This record gives sequence, C-alpha cells and structure tokens, in this order.
Amino acid sequence: MDELERLIGLQDGVVARRQALAAGCTHPEIARMLRRRARVPVHPGVYVDRTGPLAWRQRAWAAVLACWPAALGGWSAIRAHEGPGRRMLADDGPIEVVVRNGRHPAPLPGVRVRISRRFDESVQLHLSPPRQRYDDAIIELADRARDELRAIALLADACGSRRTTPTASCDGWG
Repeated sequence: MDELERLIGLQDGVVARRQALAAGCTHPEIARMLRRRARVPVHPGVYVDRTGPLAWRQRAWAAVLACWPAALGGWSAIRAHEGPGRRMLADDGPIEVVVRNGRHPAPLPGVRVRISRRFDESVQLHLSPPRQRYDDAIIELADRARDELRAIALLADACGSRRTTPTASCDGWG
C-alpha cells in the first residue's frame, strides 16, 4: 500500500487499476476502496482519491492513464508546460491526449484522442503528467490553425515567450 500511496501522491490523487495491482493491491482490496469511496472511478480502470469535481491536473492524469500509453497533446500539453495562468484554456474543456499510431482507445467523455506517428519522438513520458514536447505541441497547433495568420501568431508567441526558438521548433519536422 505504501507504493500505491506514493503513486497517488505523484499523480495528483489519480491511479489506474493496473498500477494499484502492480503496487500490491488485490482485486478485493480495490473493490473495498471503491465501495467505501476511498477511490472513485473517473474512467474505466482509473480512480481518484476524492469525490466532487476534479481539478484540471486530475482530469489530465485520468485521461492519460485511461489511454495509456498516452501523453497530453495540443493545448493540454501547452497548459501542462506553461501552467494555468498564461494560456486561456478552460478547466472544464476537453483534455487532449496523443497515442501511438495503430492504437484506438475507447472514446471517453471529456477526452479527445489523437493518433501520432511521431509518438515516441514527440512525448515526454517522464513528466508529470506525461505530455508532448513543447515544440511538437506548438508545431501541431500551428498546423491545425484555421488560417495562416493564426499559425504565425501562435509560433511568434511561443518564440516571444522564450519557450522555444524557430530552430528548435523545426527540428525533426524537415
């Protein structure tokens, strides 16, 4: 149980069933935690240690764990890198995750899943929560922009904030 509590602490109160089992919990122990509401289901096989509305980071962790192996992508990755203050991303908006090409996780409420051919090169699984590299997320968002002016503004803002450089943003995309 110490390992489970450590994981829950590292993951903002969120844990996957597979992680609980790997940490030494048994199926009956997990069922008991759910009955007592010590753990509350968020997505199938993903639980949080509280009742009530979830914080953005808890929703982000839940989405990543439910689609594992996955990482935050797009605007969700940018928010994770920059924190909540700089970008205007609603706390209750959908969480974007990116998964490896060939995977098709089941649809989840409040989660947008994208498939990436560059998953292994573009994600940082060691971060908390796992996410796309800043440069990859910015390039992808610029590519998805509605028009050229919005794409340029997005790239200029990222470079102007000194979170990336034009050279760094284009590495690996040539």
